[in-house]
Amino acid sequence: MDVKEMSSLSLAFVGDAHFGLTVKEYLVNKSDAKPQQLQKISTHYVSAKAQASFISYFMENEILTEKEMDIYSLNIFIVISHKY
Repeated sequence: MDVKEMSSLSLAFVGDAHFGLTVKEYLVNKSDAKPQQLQKISTHYVSAKAQASFISYFMENEILTEKEMDIYSLNIFIVISHKY
């Protein structure tokens, strides 16, 4: 899969899936909780609200590079423009 050929919305879709899987893998390796509990915990981290908190933290603490900020800003514009 060549990410340079993907639309921003498709890339966001795949990115969300990858992030969700990464969180679930981490929780499975670090917890002995039951699957139902793991699902509830993972939803806390993978939700749009949680992702908004992450990006706010990254921006406030200047963790993102200028290139990453440009990509984020462009993708937010694209997502918003597709909602209306």
